[in-house]
Amino acid sequence: MVTNVVLFILVVGALLKGASRLLPEHQPNALAGEYSAYLRAASRQPIEWMPLSEGAFRQAERERKLVLVAITSPFSEVSRLMDLGQFSDPEFAFIVNSHFVPVRVDAEEAADFTLEIALNTPTLEAAGGALFIAMEPDGRILSTSLPVALRGNPWVPGLVDWIGDLKRNYAAGNATVREESQRLQRERERLAALIWQPLVVRDEELKAALATSLRVGISAMAAHFSTDRSALRDVPSPISAPIPELLLLAGPQGQSTAGAWLLRLRESACYDQLWGGFFAASREPNWQRPEFAKQSGRSALLAETYARASLILDAPLFEATARETLDFLLLALRDAGSHLFAAGLHAALLTDKEGNPYVRAAAELSTGTPFVKDSLTGALRLGTSATVPSGTSQQRTNSIKRAREAILQAAAGSQPRGRANELYAEVNGQAISALFNVGRLLDEPRYIEAAEQAYTSAVRAFVVSGDVAHAKSGRFRHTGYLGSYVWMARAAMDRYIATGNEDALRDAGKFLGRIRVLFGNAGRYRAVLRSRYPYLRSVLGVEPVADLPDEALCATLLRTLTDYWRATGNAETGQAALHLARSYAQATEDLAPRAAGMLRAVALLLEPAVVIKSSRAVEDAAATARRLPIASVMPASPAHEQLKAMPDGVYAFGLDGITPLTP
Repeated sequence: MVTNVVLFILVVGALLKGASRLLPEHQPNALAGEYSAYLRAASRQPIEWMPLSEGAFRQAERERKLVLVAITSPFSEVSRLMDLGQFSDPEFAFIVNSHFVPVRVDAEEAADFTLEIALNTPTLEAAGGALFIAMEPDGRILSTSLPVALRGNPWVPGLVDWIGDLKRNYAAGNATVREESQRLQRERERLAALIWQPLVVRDEELKAALATSLRVGISAMAAHFSTDRSALRDVPSPISAPIPELLLLAGPQGQSTAGAWLLRLRESACYDQLWGGFFAASREPNWQRPEFAKQSGRSALLAETYARASLILDAPLFEATARETLDFLLLALRDAGSHLFAAGLHAALLTDKEGNPYVRAAAELSTGTPFVKDSLTGALRLGTSATVPSGTSQQRTNSIKRAREAILQAAAGSQPRGRANELYAEVNGQAISALFNVGRLLDEPRYIEAAEQAYTSAVRAFVVSGDVAHAKSGRFRHTGYLGSYVWMARAAMDRYIATGNEDALRDAGKFLGRIRVLFGNAGRYRAVLRSRYPYLRSVLGVEPVADLPDEALCATLLRTLTDYWRATGNAETGQAALHLARSYAQATEDLAPRAAGMLRAVALLLEPAVVIKSSRAVEDAAATARRLPIASVMPASPAHEQLKAMPDGVYAFGLDGITPLTP
């Protein structure tokens, strides 16, 4: 009898538990079907999130509500804390659900929308990777808020105070609400217009005008350096490649500064001393307090910078850094089936006892190793060296390698966890480009082989009838984002330069042609097709010229146009490169220190490339690139429009034409 009663209670309990999941408050919100696993994870939060879509704004119009957009990132610690705090708070959820149409945006998936909101400013990076935006139903921005605490104090209002004031003023028809919206719209239009500063000179004067703009821009960058030139002020994050890449082109003094910059980054807790690779961001100019997550593209591009610097500065530690970083990508972030690269790691360094042998290993280190425990984060870092030559020497590199291997052995069985498995064309283009370039610079065939596999898969996954889709699946599998085209074009171009594959060169030409048709207008380029967001008045068609913090899309495009022109001799592409440079070169002074990418691209345009025509052009170009790592060196296409009638040899191809070089 007792047994029957117990069974009855257990059955009833199981039925009630199952039925409770059907209650409205336990139903997933509209994010449950999204491609981004990061967004799907928010589908059980009490906030009735909707994805970024026209439907959300039409609902707001019907219900006479504002739209509350939360832009967050899977690689942001602030975003993670908001998921645990604000977004799980019942009071906050009740207010938001009652008075707003809440929209959740994954900043990585909606890269085009994120660029539009930023308008060449480091808005999102400065906010720690998370931002609240209140928008009217027609898509105009009404107000923004940083991810502050829920409840404020007399000096700093909290989120509840902010949204409470907004909903009261909007419901009451307060005129100040509309005036503030109009003011913000005018300010956004002013910011967008600042980028358009064309050089108004005759064609024959353009080279000199570009050189002047380059000097002025570099001077503006220099004004942001700290006194010891080891860090830059006012950068979105010092964990990015454009600034040291520009410095490597700036003669001995610039290269010395780049060496110090790269060494301090390598020694800091912003580099994963255990597994290799760079953490996502640091809002401190001296590389402190990193975001302990990893973005595949950013790490890959930094690996390329370290490989180039290792040859310029004869720095073995920088070569080891490049190899460790790419090896980490191949180990932890490459999909075994498709050979494509996932977006990154949500959290590469955990702090709980179960999942963090990394910090425990740091605490248990004996004296005498090159590693120390970072006082702010508990993570491993290297001791600070006195000079770049001593800090990057072969002896120190060997010592670091031995200590790292011992720690890895102690941490055996612990693999990096938390992979963000979403696949994006832009991220894969960045990783593929870096693999081709590092493989060529370091003469490492396995990186080139990995890049070949990934490139073939990327074309199958993202190229749709000649256009490039942003995401592998979901609502952001669209062909209206410049970044997808630019980085696939760059990957195709680097595949040709590294391997001589003529199909890749044709791919690069096709992608560049589609970019000019879809996004270009007389040398100006917009990041997003206007048809992407017809329901958003705030979308102005941003022209992406600033590094945020990765290389600006217009800078990558200018480099790719320049290389394609010189590899093929195609005059139309050369004109496109000159028109782009003419459009934006003067804006670099105002954008400093976020103009490093554009300044580097202009410098590479002004400097003649080394173009080799021979039966061994690919091998000869690679060997020359290893001897001259600051130069652009490439094999000439067999159909080169200007070299076809010329004998085999080595040529300098610059703005003044083509001249033979003495072997």
